[in-house]
Amino acid sequence: MEEADGLTVVPPERVEWFLQRLPVDALWGVGPVTASRLRSIRLERLVDVRRADPSCCAARSAVMQNG
Repeated sequence: MEEADGLTVVPPERVEWFLQRLPVDALWGVGPVTASRLRSIRLERLVDVRRADPSCCAARSAVMQNG
């Protein structure tokens, strides 16, 4: 992975590995309140959010409603 201008380039074969390590509040637009709501439904990491049922998340977070 290379970092340029603050961006991390993640090769396709490493996406799963990368997402497993990032907490939900690493997602752009997720602040403390939304992170707390996501964690309350057991979404701790970005990989959890990706795998979650959107309707489950939409009820708890505005971030997921337009996804």
